[in-house]
Amino acid sequence: MDDCQKILSREFFPTGAVIIRYGEPGTRAFIIEFGEIETWTMVNRRRRQLGVVASGDIFGEMALIDNQPRVASAIALNGTACVIIHDTLFHNKMDEAGPFIAGLLRVFVRIIRSLTEISHMNKPADAA
Repeated sequence: MDDCQKILSREFFPTGAVIIRYGEPGTRAFIIEFGEIETWTMVNRRRRQLGVVASGDIFGEMALIDNQPRVASAIALNGTACVIIHDTLFHNKMDEAGPFIAGLLRVFVRIIRSLTEISHMNKPADAA
């Protein structure tokens, strides 16, 4: 068995299953094999949808890139299978990419986190 097979896995999430939670540390990223998930966060104690992610998309990667808590929660909208990218594999691949690429990704994530915070401060909680 090669290293990727030891570190990559698949997981099935039934409808309504919580996959990641806002504020938790991130140790895995997910590539959706089939199904859909909803990402959301809380603003003024109300749930605000950030988006829907479907087959072929990735989510949960930001926490692996910058080692900060999750910025959103994610639930399965229907039966969803994901390929799990564990932090060990992710960090090994980041190291292989070199310091320039790793630094660039960290800058992108910092910008996304800042824009997300600004967006949440400027919109009323009931706006979609």
